[in-house]
Amino acid sequence: MVDFHLQTPTGITRVRRVSPVQSRRGASRYELQLRETLYARFWRRKDDPPDDTTPTLTRYASHYLRDLRSRGRRPSTLASIERLLRLWVLPHTATRKVDAIRTADFSAIRIAMTEAGRQPKTINNALVVLSGLVRHWHAEHDRIPRAFRVGLVKLPKCEAPYFRDEQVDALVTAARSLGRQALALLLLGVDAGLRMSETRALQWSDLILEGRPTVTVARTRDDSEEHAPKGWRSRTIPLTPRLVEALRGLPRHPHDPHVLLSRRGTPLSRRVVGLRFHKIRTAAAVEHGTYHSTRHTFCTRLAARGVPVTTIQELAGHADLATTRRYLHATPGAADAAIAALSDSPNHGTIAAPPASPIEKRPRRLPYEAV
Repeated sequence: MVDFHLQTPTGITRVRRVSPVQSRRGASRYELQLRETLYARFWRRKDDPPDDTTPTLTRYASHYLRDLRSRGRRPSTLASIERLLRLWVLPHTATRKVDAIRTADFSAIRIAMTEAGRQPKTINNALVVLSGLVRHWHAEHDRIPRAFRVGLVKLPKCEAPYFRDEQVDALVTAARSLGRQALALLLLGVDAGLRMSETRALQWSDLILEGRPTVTVARTRDDSEEHAPKGWRSRTIPLTPRLVEALRGLPRHPHDPHVLLSRRGTPLSRRVVGLRFHKIRTAAAVEHGTYHSTRHTFCTRLAARGVPVTTIQELAGHADLATTRRYLHATPGAADAAIAALSDSPNHGTIAAPPASPIEKRPRRLPYEAV
C-alpha cells in the first residue's frame, strides 16, 4: 500500500493506493510517480499552456482497438467492443477528450440504452468498454484517472436454460431420424458440452475414437477465423458410446479436416448450425432453446448426477468456478442429503460430556516469595 498526505489548494488530502508492484522498492517508485502526478494536477500555474495533446474519444478508440488486437484478444471480443463503441459509446462521447470523461457520461449511456430496451448485460458491457478505454489511456501516459462511477446495472440471478431428460431423449430421436450429421451436432453439445464455435472448428485430428475415446477442444471458430479456445486453454473430454457411434458414421472430406461440413464442403457457419438445430427442435416438438442450451444441459445433467463441481468446471472449460455453480440448482435434495448424513451418525443427538477432572487448589503464593 501507498499511504501519504498531500497538500492541495483546498487543504490536506490523504492518498491511499494499492501499489501495482508488490515490493517495497516498487511501492516507493509508485509513490514518487503519484506525488509528481498529483502535484502537477493541483499546482499547475496559471501561465502554463493548456494540455491540448489529449485525444478525443473517437480518435483514441482506433488506437485502443489496435492495441487490444496486438495483445491477442479474441476476434469475437474485438468485434463486440467495436460494435458497442460505434453504436452506444461514441455517439454520446465522440467529441469529449479522454481525460474529461466523468460519471455523467456513463449515466447518459446507461439511460439511452435503457430507454432503447437493451438488456442489462449489454448495458454493462458498454459501460465497461468506456471505462476500460479511459483507464487504458491513463495507464499509457502514466497518469491517474479522476474518480468516476461506472454505475453498473444489477443483473437478476437466473438459472441457465437447459433441456430436461425427456426433452433430450426426444431431441436425440429426432436428430437420429434426420441423419448422422444432425445426431453428431446435437450430441457434441449434449454429451460433450462443446460451444457452437468449438463444434464448428472441430477437426478429425482432435478425435480419438479407439481405446479410450476422447475429444480435444483445441480451437474455436469465429466467422471464418480460427484461434485458441475461450480462456486460451485446451481441454480433453471423454466421449459417450452413442457420440462415438455417431462420429464414426460421418464421411470424411478429402481436402477439409473439419468434422461437420455444409453441403458445399465448407465448415459450418453460425446460421447453418442454428437452422439445423431449429430443424431438430421442431421435429422433437420442443418449443424453446438454442444450440447453446445443449451446453447448459451437459453441465446440468452432470450436476444432477452428483459430479463434483470442480470436475464439471474442467469438462466445461469454465475459467471461473462461479460460472459452474449456476448449475448446482439441478442437484435434487442436496441439502436434505447433507443433513441426513449428520442424522445417520451413531452418536447423533447426544453430546458427550467432557471428562471430569478434580480441581486442585493451589496454595496462595506470597508476593515476596521467589518464583
